Amino acid sequence: MTDHSDPPAGSVFAVMALFVVVGFPLVGYLWETLNQVMSADVNPGRVLISIPVLLALAGWVALLARRVRRWST
Repeated sequence: MTDHSDPPAGSVFAVMALFVVVGFPLVGYLWETLNQVMSADVNPGRVLISIPVLLALAGWVALLARRVRRWST
């Protein structure tokens, strides 16, 4: 059997805080864009900017998932 040791709590907290600090503005920007589109106030420039922001958020969540998976094994 493989020895499994949990990561230090401070390390987990620091990484999660980093993911929240970076991810929060991305989610906020996309949320506001979706809100404007749903209220029929479409700004094409904002929608165009939202595409790379959405891709960045997806990549950020994938990195988080990889990190959490590494902690659990």
